[in-house]
Amino acid sequence: MYVEFTFDWENDTYTVYVEDQATGSSRTHSGELRHGEDVRSVEVANWASGAWRDSQPYHMWVDDVTLEDEDD
Repeated sequence: MYVEFTFDWENDTYTVYVEDQATGSSRTHSGELRHGEDVRSVEVANWASGAWRDSQPYHMWVDDVTLEDEDD
């Protein structure tokens, strides 16, 4: 899975892009940030087959994290 978070600080919005690299299937979700607040955390939860799976284990790894400041 490839996941990309994009934050638009000027418009207080975010976009999350998720792609299953094995199948090529992808989804995009956009929403609003809380006005006047920065992002404090990004949480990953176990969402499978259209339901939250809090009681079942899941595994993941992170192999590349990039933080960019477009003002630099």
